[in-house]
Amino acid sequence: MRYRLVFALLASMAFLFFSVRVHGQGTDLGTIRGTVTDSTGAVIPNATVTVTDALTNSARETKTNSQGNYEMFGLKPGTYRVLITAVGMSKKEITDIVLNGSDTVSADAVLKISAAQESVVVTMEAPAINTEDQTISQTLTNQAVLELPRDSRDVYTFLYLNPNVTQADFDGAFKFIGA
Repeated sequence: MRYRLVFALLASMAFLFFSVRVHGQGTDLGTIRGTVTDSTGAVIPNATVTVTDALTNSARETKTNSQGNYEMFGLKPGTYRVLITAVGMSKKEITDIVLNGSDTVSADAVLKISAAQESVVVTMEAPAINTEDQTISQTLTNQAVLELPRDSRDVYTFLYLNPNVTQADFDGAFKFIGA
């Protein structure tokens, strides 16, 4: 009997102690979520979703996942608009979405295929071919000569690029064929 009384007293003290420490765990931040599809019902992954607070005009952006779903959480109570864009699709704006407290509001969107299509045309003219002369020539600038890869620091080694120049009998000397 005595143990029951002590146990009851300890239990009531523990209850009072822990009940003082417990605080509300709620939040007043809401969430807007939805699914983005096309007119056939196929989901649109990687669509850009911009959620804008109508009062402050501050915007936050996210992308849809591989199932076409998006979620923007941590939104203060107020009125919002959602703008959804995707490549090759027309954009969709959903306005007057009202969040009260910790509401979760669904804002699904169906995007249509965009009527305006961009096309990029790349054209290139072929260089004129000289059919009279078979010589391939080009003038090298001083900078181009300096940037040529070489295996020595001797400038005269560039002379050997000409097929009419050969090495002479001793080092550092060269001779011209036909001269």
